[in-house]
Amino acid sequence: METIFALATAQGKAGVAVIRVSGPLALDAGSQLCGRPLPARGTSLRVLRDKDGLRLDEALVLTFTGQTALLVKILLNYRHMAVLPWSRLC
Repeated sequence: METIFALATAQGKAGVAVIRVSGPLALDAGSQLCGRPLPARGTSLRVLRDKDGLRLDEALVLTFTGQTALLVKILLNYRHMAVLPWSRLC
């Protein structure tokens, strides 16, 4: 099973953008984006940073664990995601 990132917000105008991360390395990937470890289960308010450590936005991060996958939902202020190149997240 691979770890994937997917924009889970519908096309058009919205108040938030939801990024879904799932797979065996989802918790590690979410922790890297947040700059510190995420709980295996729970909700936390985090500052998201790009690969160079520059602040992207503040986000509500929800983590869920299951038998085979972990889901991290990251809610961001949509105005930032509309202009933010996805390459800054990786």
